[in-house]
Amino acid sequence: MYIGEEQMQMQMQIHLDLYEATTTCEVFSDTFLWFEKYLEITASTDGHGFQKQIINDEITRPDIGSFDPKRAQAELLTQLNIFKITTKNKPKDFLEKLETVFYKWLDGSGINVTNCSDELAHDLIATCKILKDERNISLLIEHTKKTREYVEKMNEEEFSQNLNNILSAYKGPLENEDKKEESLRNKHYTDDVIERGFNFLKGDEEKGKAIFDDIVKNHYNKQTTNMYLSFLLFN
Repeated sequence: MYIGEEQMQMQMQIHLDLYEATTTCEVFSDTFLWFEKYLEITASTDGHGFQKQIINDEITRPDIGSFDPKRAQAELLTQLNIFKITTKNKPKDFLEKLETVFYKWLDGSGINVTNCSDELAHDLIATCKILKDERNISLLIEHTKKTREYVEKMNEEEFSQNLNNILSAYKGPLENEDKKEESLRNKHYTDDVIERGFNFLKGDEEKGKAIFDDIVKNHYNKQTTNMYLSFLLFN
């Protein structure tokens, strides 16, 4: 018997338990946290301001104060890969609701087509592709390559210290994960999980979507122009 896409989505929705939904929302919130840290670091070098929206949480890594823009972006790319993994096989309706959260965050962030760098545009587009479940393997490869390039530049002492900092940042959350899983398993997901998890966002979804569309258009127009200029130079 053929099962239509809508029926499959309904079945997946039933099987999405509260633990999976909560974990995905928490990882998404951490992704915003890394975006804001990247913006904070780059703002000190390019002069563009932004609005910090996640005020009740902070990255606890002891080495975070030493991050430059390149290092911050490498960590952001790692976080995007983690988010990509947690969204795998999640219902379309669930991801669409997270997409509205993304647009609200974007509207409140202070990011716009004028102050959005090519690197930031690339990462915002990557986030939206994840939410739309566009499983682009080249995106994963590119993110992994950039992270590897940064790690390969470290000496043994820097690598060891970096690993210790990562482990210390995740020690507390991991110790509490088993208890959280036990308390949430076999409980059904409801939409208020997303509403409660992101009720601090005051941005407007439609305005955020318009900002994102402008960023996408500008980003790909630049790419097309650069390709054309390269063609003229080498022909």
